[in-house]
Order: sequence, then structure tokens, then C-alpha cells
Amino acid sequence: MILSTMPRTRTQMWLSRGAVAAGVVMLIVLKTVGIANVTSRTHGDTTVYSVPLLGPVFFGALGIIACVLAIVYWMQQGWFYRGVSVALFGISIFVLFNAPTGINHRVVVTPEYFFHRVGSWYSPVETKVDFKSLAYVSIREEKRARNERKTYELRCITKEGAETSVPLYDMMKKALPEILKRAADHEVVIGESPDGRVIRSDL
Repeated sequence: MILSTMPRTRTQMWLSRGAVAAGVVMLIVLKTVGIANVTSRTHGDTTVYSVPLLGPVFFGALGIIACVLAIVYWMQQGWFYRGVSVALFGISIFVLFNAPTGINHRVVVTPEYFFHRVGSWYSPVETKVDFKSLAYVSIREEKRARNERKTYELRCITKEGAETSVPLYDMMKKALPEILKRAADHEVVIGESPDGRVIRSDL
């Protein structure tokens, strides 16, 4: 059974070896390089928080490896291998289609507003909050299942009473001190964090 799963031709052999080698290299990169580390760039009074392009490139490479393995399995004899090949090809298409998503994730903070964009590249969720329209901001713990880790969101209340909530993940966490400082500059009340402490605006 094991021998029957081995590559039968030289082409299959080199494709499978190349896929394995690429997988090992990517594993080393994943363990040694922070592909999701948030970076910030300041242009005058505007700061842009984003993630490196290495993340989308990494997931794009995963899609290519899955496609190569799909070709190797397709060249094997038997319906089982053809089925595995189709499944791997479907996974590769899905991964490659969604790989560019991380490129458009960003938080932009200016003296007048902050802008947040997240979600798939073809259907992003964008939020823009004007500091001058706000009366109060705080951090709220999101509802979650019993076994899930705690998650939080930035709660923004306007002077008219409307509410906007933005999830606090790595990018927003890094931008939060500047957002609070800009909000305080507009005399927005900085409320309490989930542990009862007042959120500092001078971080």
C-alpha cells in the first residue's frame, strides 16, 4: 500500500520532492519570522498601521504547494487519488483566491478621525469614526462561548447617541494608544476598560 502511493514517474518524483522542500522552508519561515507583525508608517499627522506583505505571500505559496500536490495525486492511478487531487485543487484555488486579503487590512489614524478596514479583499468591512462627533469611548468585552478566549472591542458613542464598535485585534491594539490620544484632544470622555480601570489616553 505504501509503495503504491509513491511517485511513479520522474516528473511526479520531482514535483513531490519540490512540494515537500517548499513546505519545510515555509515551516522554518513561519517559526522564525513574524509574518503577522503589525507595522506602522507615519506621514505628517497620519499614521497607517498594517501587516507585512509576507503574510499574503506565505498563504499564496501554500496554495501553490497544494496545487502541486494535487497534480502529483492526479498522476497516480485510482479513483481515490483522483478524489484527493480534486480536493487539494479546490483547497489551492480557495487559498490563492483569498491570499491577497491581508494586503487591504489597515488602520489609519489622523488628528480628525480613524479609519479601520478588515475582511476579505473582495468584500471588506470599513469603518470611519470622526473624533469631533464622539462623546465617549470605552472598551467592552465581546460575548463569547464558555471555552473561547476573551475578545474585546472599542465602543464609540457619538454625541447623538449612535454607537460604533470596532473589534480589538493585533492591528487595532497597536493603534489604540494613538486613537485614544487623538480622541482626548477632541475632549472625548475616555471610559473604563473591562477590568474597571479608566483607559489612559496618554499611552
